[in-house]
Amino acid sequence: MAVALGSLALLRAMFPPEPVARLPIQRVSLQVAVLGPVAPRELGTIVILALTVAGWVAAPWIGLDLATVALLGLLASVALGTFDRAALQSLDWSFLVFFGAVLTVGRLGATVGLDRVAAATVDGLLGHTQPGPLVFVLAVAGVSLLVRLVLDQDLTVVLVGVALLPVAPRVGVEPWLVVIALLATSVAWFLPSQTPSYLVAQAASEGRLFSHAQAQRFAFAYTALTLLALALAIPYWRLLGLF
Repeated sequence: MAVALGSLALLRAMFPPEPVARLPIQRVSLQVAVLGPVAPRELGTIVILALTVAGWVAAPWIGLDLATVALLGLLASVALGTFDRAALQSLDWSFLVFFGAVLTVGRLGATVGLDRVAAATVDGLLGHTQPGPLVFVLAVAGVSLLVRLVLDQDLTVVLVGVALLPVAPRVGVEPWLVVIALLATSVAWFLPSQTPSYLVAQAASEGRLFSHAQAQRFAFAYTALTLLALALAIPYWRLLGLF
């Protein structure tokens, strides 16, 4: 919540909104008329998407695997005709294979003992030093920001999490704090190529909503805000008994 509200305040302070002329109602009506009414196939796709999301939410209670729900949604889309051969060929298979490999890294790392090796290495580096929760959480966040310069967001969370989760009990904090620090900082970026979602937003807006320079300025400010929010959350986490 602090990061969300702080981000809105930062955006308004850094980029004050300019007055926008009111669009003629005729132009809006023309655009709506060009789109036309919702087609039955489009309505069916909306229903399938809603049922798939609802299935993911309810899967733990009804004993279904998330992959099963996704597969049923895919089969329904194929039956409806919205997912055809052209759509299948247009999928980014390189990303899908990469993401599938990433999902297995955590379990594989635990199987080969990477978590134990990481814990022993950090133990050797720490020696008799006992860093406090604030130092530890900010150190995890700093490692995440550095690793994100060279690795993908999902891979950073998995690899750094596997390496540092066993270390949390060593310094007297809950492993959950490692996950929170990683998730909070994994979305930060300093180079446009670090975050695919940013590139999609830039391409979708055709460069008319913001420039790379403006986005980069906000990215640095957002990172500083995230680190500040993590530091301010330490007293609250202490009250919850997380360390």
